Amino acid sequence: MTKFQIKIALATSIIAIIGFAIWLYFDPDFEPAIALILGFGSLLGYLQFDKKFKNKRLKGKVKFDYSNNNGCYIIGIGELEFETQWSKASKQSIHLYNDPSIISGISLAKDFHMIDEIKNADQFDFSSRSRTIQKH
Repeated sequence: MTKFQIKIALATSIIAIIGFAIWLYFDPDFEPAIALILGFGSLLGYLQFDKKFKNKRLKGKVKFDYSNNNGCYIIGIGELEFETQWSKASKQSIHLYNDPSIISGISLAKDFHMIDEIKNADQFDFSSRSRTIQKH
């Protein structure tokens, strides 16, 4: 999800909780109580997503289970945050996709081991929707 989508989801959850609480206050019945519980559930669902499928590290390695959350995983924080999407290719490789809206292109940086070694990213091929990465 983009930051805007997250803000909209949070805002609508909070507005729904307030609305359902008011409804329950004026009409103490089964329906508004269930709606209020569901409103809290949607808010808690977002908070769980944020914790399980996101890592705010800006350096180092990240381990995650790409088979969860439809292969989506968020890396970074603030302006350096971006969503990635993955799927299994084999026991020795994995697919990376440029499907998330924040990603404009993906490429393999062959023969580079550290990101600071790359001086000009224009040299890479960004023409494909997906790339397969091999485990070494």
